[in-house]
Amino acid sequence: MELAERVTSLERELPAMKTDIAVVKSNYASKADLSDARNAIIVWVVSAVFMAQLLPVFLKRFGL
Repeated sequence: MELAERVTSLERELPAMKTDIAVVKSNYASKADLSDARNAIIVWVVSAVFMAQLLPVFLKRFGL
């Protein structure tokens, strides 16, 4: 395969590659997205542990 044929082939495939890259960029999470998700999970876990510690005390105090 000669160089001109290879270049022509690459030029034909370039729009499809650009589209694929755009799809990848739009679908993957950014560092900010991961950080937000991480913080939400940490808050949820801390809240769940905190409530698990307080719930028996309140149930005992109110006689439930």
